[in-house]
Amino acid sequence: MGVAPEEVDEDFDFEETMRAIHVEINELNAEGVELAEQIAGNFEELGV
Repeated sequence: MGVAPEEVDEDFDFEETMRAIHVEINELNAEGVELAEQIAGNFEELGV
């Protein structure tokens, strides 16, 4: 009884996957900044 060896996906492109993740993170961070500004503006309108 033992552990089966991990399968290796020869077609997996690590660099491309990391680039795609990096692009998505940048987009999400930009969206987060916009939302934070909108929230701050809403609080300002409420006088908070």
